[in-house]
Amino acid sequence: MVPDETLPSRVGRYAGEVRAALTATGAWLAARPPVLAAALALLALGYAAARLFAPLPAGTWPWLGDSVIFEYIGWFLTEGNRLYIDVWEVKPPLAFEVTAALALLAGENVVRYHLLNLAANAAAIAVGAAVAAGIVDHLTDDALGAVVAGVAPFVLPMYFYRALVGFKPKYLIVAAGLGCLYLSYRDRPLAAGVAGAAAVGLWQFALVFPACALGLCWQRDGRRGAGRVVLGGLATAAVILLPVVYWGALPAMAAETLLVPLLLVGEQPLPARVLALADALWVWLPVALLGLVGLVRHGWSRLARTWPLLVVAGWFTVQLLALDYDNPPDLFPWVAVVSVGVGLTIADLRDWASAADVRGWMPAAATRWAPAGLHDRDAPVGRETAARVLAAGVLVLATVSVATMGGFGVWSGRTDPKTYDTTRTHSPNVSAPDDLDGVEYQYVYWNRVSISTCRAFGGANQFRLVKRLDLANGGRWETAPCGRFTPLWDAVRAQYGP
Repeated sequence: MVPDETLPSRVGRYAGEVRAALTATGAWLAARPPVLAAALALLALGYAAARLFAPLPAGTWPWLGDSVIFEYIGWFLTEGNRLYIDVWEVKPPLAFEVTAALALLAGENVVRYHLLNLAANAAAIAVGAAVAAGIVDHLTDDALGAVVAGVAPFVLPMYFYRALVGFKPKYLIVAAGLGCLYLSYRDRPLAAGVAGAAAVGLWQFALVFPACALGLCWQRDGRRGAGRVVLGGLATAAVILLPVVYWGALPAMAAETLLVPLLLVGEQPLPARVLALADALWVWLPVALLGLVGLVRHGWSRLARTWPLLVVAGWFTVQLLALDYDNPPDLFPWVAVVSVGVGLTIADLRDWASAADVRGWMPAAATRWAPAGLHDRDAPVGRETAARVLAAGVLVLATVSVATMGGFGVWSGRTDPKTYDTTRTHSPNVSAPDDLDGVEYQYVYWNRVSISTCRAFGGANQFRLVKRLDLANGGRWETAPCGRFTPLWDAVRAQYGP
């Protein structure tokens, strides 16, 4: 302290130090759009969590939906049970290995286990926002467009709300898949292969990410780059499959994760699927249009660099329209990739409005955020203004979406949760899953009641498949053994063979 310093002068000095610290922090974040995007994502998610959980009585949680399956199976595996044999599942193993690891970390405390699953969602969302921003920043060197790309998914209320309900692997798929592309762009083929294999280990349709990484790294570094992608992918796949091999469940995994999806493709008519998609996207539709235009426009002029984004966006469009759409979280990978297109739209508008040859006098961070009119009096300021208006519009929509929990001040919102009171008691018949209702599914999770049939979490698709192929040999459908390769292989051959 300065001798004889008066109180007002001390306050002024401290205020100046705070302002300087804030200015330095702002400048640091401005130079690192991925970090800023991740911070904004976590800030929004934290606010939404406070809004969701604060009014709930003690012992009451949002209804877990299908997250009950992921979290229950994670615990179930730690009890010595085997995936694909002791419990039926069509998804690859990594999601359940993650929840099993969280169950081991949580010990016997179910609430701690559930909170760890929510934390995994939050971490994946932050990483997804960071890598989306990183891709745009790498391709365009435009900080504003990069941050908007990371934040744009929050315009869709279900994107942030679903992360607060229970474990959802789609967030990890976004983080690993976009991370795979980002690492490929940054000439990190080995790490790209690791991230790509992790994405496939979470979801079969994520195969497009390592495929694009392989092509991009081959394009940039020939066989050496492609070989390192393959090496990273194979090493990661081996680690993911180790538990499955230990369980002796490889044939069962192939049956349920590869053959079953082939038998369930395209059961919903296309018009009904389009209407369902439009209803799920609703307020995000104009953002989607902006993103698709950005992907096509940027890709058209820079195809050699942008083709992986076009391929991924096209692949997930086909997936949604023709192959696999059951509920809104199936949209998340598509939404994340199209959000990159939103950032590219803004960056391209600002680039067209800029005059790079007169930027040299400005600091690097400032040129990435400042209006083009500051650089060149002849620059088309209208495009710069349009870019800033679009960016502001997306950021305002995301802010309002989170602030109103998806209600936008008009509706009650699509995030008004159905809840479950964990203090209630039930006596579910876990040996007869067709007698279990949704409340009892919640009960067996929160109270760790062991199931006695591998089909205890059977849904409509599983029921139809068992009946169609007579896997129960005329008995009750839930008595059909899980993981039988031969009858499913015969059914695939009959459906797709000559």
